[in-house]
Amino acid sequence: MYTEKRGNLEILWKDEGYAKLLGPSLDLEVAQNDIPSSMPRSNEGRGPSRFIQQSPQEIFRIRPYLRGGMIQYFSRDLFWGPNRRPFDELRISLQAYQNGVPTAEPIAGVVKKMWGGFYRGYWVSREIPHAQNLSKALLTHPNATEKKEILQITASATRKMHDAGIFHADLHLGNIVLQKNGDSFKAYLIDFDRAKARNSLSDKDRMNNLIRFYRSVYKYPKIQSELSKEDWGFFFESYGLKPLEIQKILKEGDQSVRRHSLSWWLQMRLLGRGKT
Repeated sequence: MYTEKRGNLEILWKDEGYAKLLGPSLDLEVAQNDIPSSMPRSNEGRGPSRFIQQSPQEIFRIRPYLRGGMIQYFSRDLFWGPNRRPFDELRISLQAYQNGVPTAEPIAGVVKKMWGGFYRGYWVSREIPHAQNLSKALLTHPNATEKKEILQITASATRKMHDAGIFHADLHLGNIVLQKNGDSFKAYLIDFDRAKARNSLSDKDRMNNLIRFYRSVYKYPKIQSELSKEDWGFFFESYGLKPLEIQKILKEGDQSVRRHSLSWWLQMRLLGRGKT
């Protein structure tokens, strides 16, 4: 990795080559990418993207770090602390990428220093062309064959991540991206902010991550209706769980959904919209 400091910007690059290729363009995009206070709030941890296009095949995405959930009402895009989240994410993302986890190529983490130890953060990655997140893909009502393939490749990608020792801190539908090539799909895992890298993941860590993903679907009834218990059984089987393990995770997943239902309702009301 390669570190670069310019004015109030500190950038941790994947390597020096990308610093030379993208540095001047990145300076301009970050300068224009402050988040206006009037921007509608959301429950996503990223803001609207900007792009640097070097060629039709060379497109890079720049996204600001935004706070989601309840804390966004106190601080939208300002972060504080000695641990710089964009730099931590770059290190984890590179470990995942280099270990064969299907993810967008990580390019850089950017910190824009503000006042009093606060900073704004930006994430730079290679764009995945012709892709959409899993929630949007499910809402297109894929046929039975397509749905089965989507579930299988998503389970396989998740298993590769776990086998690489990566615990995803926010595994949900929006952080799984599908790319369609002809009649086939490829799944990518994105957003390794606050993820943890270990030599190996325990069965408990794997189960907690899978339950987190299961619960994310039940937050949105329209998406929930696209996946039956049989679909979930196939997903967990494709991941590599045995029948008794599948029964256990479905039971614990349903319990987790019930525990979180009230907080979801409150959050949706505060965000000014109902469930989708």
